[in-house]
Amino acid sequence: PTVDENGAYHVANTAQMVAFTNIVKGGNNKVTLILDGDVNFDTSMMMTDFYGTLDGQDHTINVNIERTANNAAIFENIRGASIKNVVVTGTIVTPNKYAAGIAAHAHDASKLYRIQSMVDIQGNIAGDGTHAGIIAVNESGDLDMSYCMFGGTMSGTAYSNGGLVGWGSAKVLAKNCLVIADITADPSGANIISRNSVEATNCYYLNAYGGAPAGATQVTVEELASGSVAYALNGMNTRKDVVWRQNLGEDAVPTLDPTHKIVYITAEGAYTNELQNEIEKYSGTEEDPYIIKTAQDMALLRRFMVPGRVNYVQLANDIDMSEVTSWTPLNLSGDKANGKDYQNIIDFDGKGFVISNFSCTDETTSYNSFFGILNGKVRNVGFKDANVVSVKTGTGILGGYMGHDQYQNIDATETTSSLTNVWVTGKLTVGKDYAGGMIGRVGGPVEIKNCYTNVDITLDETNATIVYAGGIIGRVSDKVAIDQVYAAGSITGTATNIGGIIGGGQGAATTPGYYNNIAVWNNTDQNFGPVIAAKDVTLPTADLLDVVFDKENIAVDQSPMQQAIEVIGEPEVVYNEKFGTNAFLSAANGTTPVSYLKVPYAGNQAFMDAIADGFTVETTFALRGEAIPGAITPFRATQSGGYGFDIESTGQIKYEVHTNIDGATAYRYANSSVYIKPNVFYHMVGVYDKPSRKVSVYINGGNAASGSAEGDFNFPGSEDSHWLGIGADCAGTSASNGANFEIINARVYSESMTEDMAKALYFKMLGKNFYAGDQMSNISYYDGTNFAALQQFVVDWGKPWTCDMQEGSYPVFDGSQADGISSVTNNAKGKIFNINGIQVEKTTKGLYIIDGKKVMVK
Repeated sequence: PTVDENGAYHVANTAQMVAFTNIVKGGNNKVTLILDGDVNFDTSMMMTDFYGTLDGQDHTINVNIERTANNAAIFENIRGASIKNVVVTGTIVTPNKYAAGIAAHAHDASKLYRIQSMVDIQGNIAGDGTHAGIIAVNESGDLDMSYCMFGGTMSGTAYSNGGLVGWGSAKVLAKNCLVIADITADPSGANIISRNSVEATNCYYLNAYGGAPAGATQVTVEELASGSVAYALNGMNTRKDVVWRQNLGEDAVPTLDPTHKIVYITAEGAYTNELQNEIEKYSGTEEDPYIIKTAQDMALLRRFMVPGRVNYVQLANDIDMSEVTSWTPLNLSGDKANGKDYQNIIDFDGKGFVISNFSCTDETTSYNSFFGILNGKVRNVGFKDANVVSVKTGTGILGGYMGHDQYQNIDATETTSSLTNVWVTGKLTVGKDYAGGMIGRVGGPVEIKNCYTNVDITLDETNATIVYAGGIIGRVSDKVAIDQVYAAGSITGTATNIGGIIGGGQGAATTPGYYNNIAVWNNTDQNFGPVIAAKDVTLPTADLLDVVFDKENIAVDQSPMQQAIEVIGEPEVVYNEKFGTNAFLSAANGTTPVSYLKVPYAGNQAFMDAIADGFTVETTFALRGEAIPGAITPFRATQSGGYGFDIESTGQIKYEVHTNIDGATAYRYANSSVYIKPNVFYHMVGVYDKPSRKVSVYINGGNAASGSAEGDFNFPGSEDSHWLGIGADCAGTSASNGANFEIINARVYSESMTEDMAKALYFKMLGKNFYAGDQMSNISYYDGTNFAALQQFVVDWGKPWTCDMQEGSYPVFDGSQADGISSVTNNAKGKIFNINGIQVEKTTKGLYIIDGKKVMVK
């Protein structure tokens, strides 16, 4: 085989396939195979264990397997493997058990995608065969099978077989799959999808064979030929990247062949290969966003959203939605991906166009709004004369909820959602919990800039209690940053907390917010809303140890202690672009340290005295590799005494200190609920607070866990263990618990830090400022007379704002202009205003605005 720049093996013919199977059988089995052509495959080529990826690129593996032992398949075992985009044809004959088109046994949550198995399986055992079209047995982990098909045959004397999977010792998740195989094998104990532990979603089959799970529907030959099954298998989606295809009038059944046509549905309910709607031309990716030109396209948008990815949407026209009478928000709990809810993530660019007469009034649903749970980015769009009604849990014109703890980055931190250059007018009626002119509740990090609302909010407490109501946001439950925003309109009714901008809801655990350049124009509630008072956080110096890395010296302590650092083995120092600094690469064989750093403190009484009274340690690290090799630590100094971070073989992070209570010694733990993932960075702060008798660990700025730490701090008994390990733990004259770490920093402070300090360290690590409490500046309020002054206040924000200075008018912006405009248009001819913008009947001495110009009256 040829090998590309990513290390993937490319196979274009049978001879190369033979060579590849020998590579795998030789032990190099965690590799990627990409088929560049069709290949033949016989019994001698069968592979025992495969941990890697096979991408068939829609090529065919033609098998001819005759095996007298168990496990007749291309792979005897796939282990955490990914097999996709492959067609399997040919024959498999065995007098024994576990014959299948792809693998006899699947382990460790393997994944199968777009597998078309057309094999003919002949199982001649007189008893339990456990044969299947694709996998014989799923042994461990959820087997994720999506868009798979068995269309071959299964014959012989064996019983207890399955259509797609023979047996599920662990759960089989079959989604959007089809079984049209001609199965004449004994149906005793059989199941058309999988025997035991199966969860089928939107699956279909032609011929009954044994039992069928819920979620699998039998269809007819006529339905297969009509296109209705292909349409249903795609989840009634017709975007151009759908998986199932069918040339109607030519293909008797749906196919996974991407060269075949998409099946559409007409307004009359007939199936066709003719494009029906503009939105069907696009795939919704960043390179090929959904283009919305009509209200019909908008009404179909939800159907085209793909959970688990960013769906890119752009407007091409102003959209009048008055004819869309039944609107389901674009993202709700049922929009699942990877085990998470609310995964219809969106990037919505209105291109400066306006959506008018949007309405969402279904009294049976929660989070009534345009987006529902808004996870993503929205910009350059106006919503004119919207009407949203909710009698269930809270709502807003744009989102009932914005941001969510299930909208996460790869490192499991919450992803920020944003609104930029967005405006809303209309009315909102809410009957429960919380309401906001734009957003009902902020549930994840949110940024709002250059936005305004002019919404009349009615609070209807007929059946429930409304707790929070605000001109922009009802309830704030996570970090929010608002800049250059105003809210006009009114709030009518009673709620526990009402604010012109936010209703409230922040608690001590809420990440502080940032509010700047805000005008509270609300006609009924001329207040901002309750926030968290700001307080200063001063960080101490890492006075006991502060390690910096460079390629020449490897590691140097820049703290006042200037402690010596011993370099063990041949570790590397590399530049880390994420944090903009050098990083230390430790190494280990399993958990046996090979390269690491030692910081001896034996005889350093000043260091030991400072530690004994309470201290803080800090490190930032990632585990390099694919799996956790066992119990490991990036920074620890324990040996029957001491302290440090402990990562269990499960990945659970703990922080521990050793104390002595009247001769009884023990480790005192702060056991977090955070489990590390390989190749993800974690910022960790461990605190021993002796006066409070407490040990705590903070991970990525959050208080992960605390525990009791009574007694006096206890150092290791032997001076041989009086050293700190970076990339390992001390174990007398040797080391333990090593791993292949990438370590950004290692610090020790003589001060026991507070939670705010630990958060501040995390923000500093990210290169951001931290403040404990909301930061507020440049807030202006309407007092009933100062419209013009507020208009000028907004225009002074600069692009894209503009407004006239006519009493009662509001600032606006044209989102279609990327940089906007900032000039003031004066339509106040014949009127006199004082310098504060308040209209007067006549002048005295001073500066005035007359006919739109500044005039000094003497």
